[in-house]
Amino acid sequence: MEKKLKFYNQIPSSTVRLISEDGENLGIVSKEKAFDLAREKRLDLIIITSKIDPPIVKLGDYGKYLYRQQKKASKQKKGQKLGKVKNIRISLRIAQHDLLNKINQAIKFLNKGFRVRFEIFLKGREKRLQNEAKEKLNLVISEIGKEVAIEQDGEIKKNPRGFEIIIRKK
Repeated sequence: MEKKLKFYNQIPSSTVRLISEDGENLGIVSKEKAFDLAREKRLDLIIITSKIDPPIVKLGDYGKYLYRQQKKASKQKKGQKLGKVKNIRISLRIAQHDLLNKINQAIKFLNKGFRVRFEIFLKGREKRLQNEAKEKLNLVISEIGKEVAIEQDGEIKKNPRGFEIIIRKK
C-alpha cells in the first residue's frame, strides 16, 4: 500500500492519461479516479512518462514492471560489443611479416564486432620520424581496408609517446 501512495504522490498533475494493464488506453481521468481504480484492482500506478501534460500512467504490478525493465536492459547490454576496443601496438621498426600478422589479427577483431586501436610508439631518436610513423599507420589502414570495409573514428591522433587511430567495421 505504501508503494501505491508513493507513486500517487509523485504524479505531478491533477489529471493523467491512464492505460490499463492490458495496454488499452482508458483516456484522460483525474488522478484520484486512477488511484481508486488501481486500489480496486489491487494494482500499482506506474508513471510511464511525466514529461508531457497530462502524464502517462499505467495500471500494473510494479515488481513485474521493474523485472521486465531489468531484463530489457540486460538484453541490450549483452548485445553491445561495439563499446569494446582491442589495442594493437606496433613500432616504427616492425618487420613486414610481423606487421602482416598484426593486420590479420585486427581483421579478426573487426569481423567479431570490436573496434581496433592501433598505437605506434616512438622512442628516443624515432620521435624525429613522425611522418614515417603516420605513413606506417596509413599503410596499415589501407591494408585492412582491402579486406574489410572500415570506418575511422577521427583522424590519426598524436599522443605524448606516438600516434594512435581507432577503426571499426562499417
